Amino acid sequence: MIKNNGITLALYLVIDFLGYIITVLISKLFRDQVTFFSFIIDFLIFLLTMVTFVWVGRSRLLKNQGSALKNLLSVSLILVIGLVIDAIMYQNQEGNPLAFYWSYIVSFESILNYWGVIIYNSQQNVALAYVIYSILPVLLIWIGIQWRSSRTN
Repeated sequence: MIKNNGITLALYLVIDFLGYIITVLISKLFRDQVTFFSFIIDFLIFLLTMVTFVWVGRSRLLKNQGSALKNLLSVSLILVIGLVIDAIMYQNQEGNPLAFYWSYIVSFESILNYWGVIIYNSQQNVALAYVIYSILPVLLIWIGIQWRSSRTN
């Protein structure tokens, strides 16, 4: 279980970093061209990131722990770290805690601006969005593990 959490955290950070690199490269290519096309590209990056999280769960890198709950707990370190950062951000409105949190959820950066129009109209909605961003990778990785284990049974 501890090994799964370590592997999951390492892979999450790699995926997060690669998502950031791809987002930066594309934004450099399409600088000052905020169009529907750029929204489509950002959405595709977001989907690619989500599919990658499921793939991580399906890969043989993570060991099936034998039950759905144990599998979920074996990848929950990402969630715990995300929720701690959420709490720090929500409590500490001074300084720049947003930069710290953004570095942890950069894989969602490509879609944040578009969702922000819908959900960022109050501080509670921002906190809820960050909780969702912490939960989503864990659920997708867990779904991948469950999917793989259902195929082997």
